[in-house]
Amino acid sequence: MTYRGAEVGDNEVPTSSVIGERIRSLRHKRRISQEALSVRMGAHNGAAVISRIELGKELPSLEWCGRCAGALGFTDLGKFFSGINPADVERV
Repeated sequence: MTYRGAEVGDNEVPTSSVIGERIRSLRHKRRISQEALSVRMGAHNGAAVISRIELGKELPSLEWCGRCAGALGFTDLGKFFSGINPADVERV
């Protein structure tokens, strides 16, 4: 897998706080509320989940990230993750 041009092993993933920061940043750039994002994702009343993910309290699944990426206008999940620094990746 590749993050920002750097190879990352299959057993390495961005930390939950890094993913949350990326989602919050993209959501703010698009001026979308947590509630509106949850509706776009088809997860009505999902704003609480988005909040926990953005705060780094919950690590989203890859499927959830795919739905979130689509709701934020990304057609390529790799581009959704491209703003994550490889130094912020941990082994799992």
